[in-house]
Amino acid sequence: QIAPRQANPERTGCVFLRMDHLCALQVTSERLGLGWPGLKPLDCALYPLTIEAGMVRYDEATTAANPHATCQRPQVGQVRRPRSAVFASELDLAIGAGLRRQG
Repeated sequence: QIAPRQANPERTGCVFLRMDHLCALQVTSERLGLGWPGLKPLDCALYPLTIEAGMVRYDEATTAANPHATCQRPQVGQVRRPRSAVFASELDLAIGAGLRRQG
């Protein structure tokens, strides 16, 4: 769910985004030792991947609207990696570990 951000109400963001820009659900899940995806709803855990009509897709529109999200671009000095490598855990969650082609 999207709402005004705590740190900057003029911008919207996830209702679970803390003032320090960390996900409250993810932090709590880690502290409780719940593992991935923990308390996160499936749609949230898969982001920026979506499941539409039984197909796993990369959400181009949302990621284009959020260029500040560092998970979607290589860091300084890193080689650009294929999305299947960057979002491997999300793919595994979406289609099941072992079903995804290795490569």
